[in-house]
Amino acid sequence: MKHITLIGDSHLRALQLAVKPFQNQQGLVWQVCITFDPPFAPPFSESEGAIRINPHLLKEFGKTQAIVCSIGGNHHNVMGLVEHPQAFDFCSPELPELPLRQDRQFIPYSLVRAQLTFVLEKNVFRYLREIQNISKVQVFYIESPPPASSEHIKKNAAPFSEMLTSYDVAPLFLRRKLWKLHSKLIEEFCDENGIRFLHCPKEAMEADGTLVEELANSDPTHGNEAYGKLQLEHLRSALLEHFANL
Repeated sequence: MKHITLIGDSHLRALQLAVKPFQNQQGLVWQVCITFDPPFAPPFSESEGAIRINPHLLKEFGKTQAIVCSIGGNHHNVMGLVEHPQAFDFCSPELPELPLRQDRQFIPYSLVRAQLTFVLEKNVFRYLREIQNISKVQVFYIESPPPASSEHIKKNAAPFSEMLTSYDVAPLFLRRKLWKLHSKLIEEFCDENGIRFLHCPKEAMEADGTLVEELANSDPTHGNEAYGKLQLEHLRSALLEHFANL
């Protein structure tokens, strides 16, 4: 049996809810480590500028044959799920078919990219780098879910309820641009550091780029148990392919 360690924040909860039927199937044993649940909280600490990994995580890493990360994944939502008081837009090389609205404050792509890179470097990139440095097995990273529809967000506003009483949900074209850029930055980092980036399953996305409603959790940003099942199916295929090629 191959031991698989999944480590992550709130996006990993969907996989945790769905993992039971996958246990001990096709030679895989799954250990889900949510970073805000004991005994894995806090997952990382700092001492004199050095990152220290929770000893319970280190124990898991020591017996695993693959590490799957879902760390962070919401920085794009912090930047642009709720409409900013100064509505903005930017050109997206990743999604050139999307409009550039002339009635919104234009921000250079390079500036948006630099800001997202800055916040990712503060935690996600630093933690992934540390995991990769100590790991003797392949590390994977799961892309965060695509944006939910505006209607879904309005019906399931918490924890953005207070902000959404004053400001509207940011338009989908902007949220898609930010999500795609966020994913691109993480994928670039993964490619540079030997981590395998796993894209969101295509079946999880509507034609307009939103998360399929039946896969959306009762909040603005996460997938539900059905989404976790779909992710695990795709992850299992990637892992079996990886082990077959060793």
